[in-house]
Amino acid sequence: MSEWYIVIRRDTGDAYSIGTVIADPMPAEFVAIPLSDADADSLNKGRGFWDAASRSVVMRPGSEWPVAPA
Repeated sequence: MSEWYIVIRRDTGDAYSIGTVIADPMPAEFVAIPLSDADADSLNKGRGFWDAASRSVVMRPGSEWPVAPA
């Protein structure tokens, strides 16, 4: 699997883009953060979102997957 990154604004932590290719050199106002495979997958499939305050991927309520059988 390719290495995924999320590019965020350095000052606010807001997400700018996600992908496997990043700018080189990266503009000073942005920072690229490597994502784990699980975080990249949850962002790409809409199960998670980027939380600027904690600067982390957060799962959407009710979107945990796989769900264990009852």
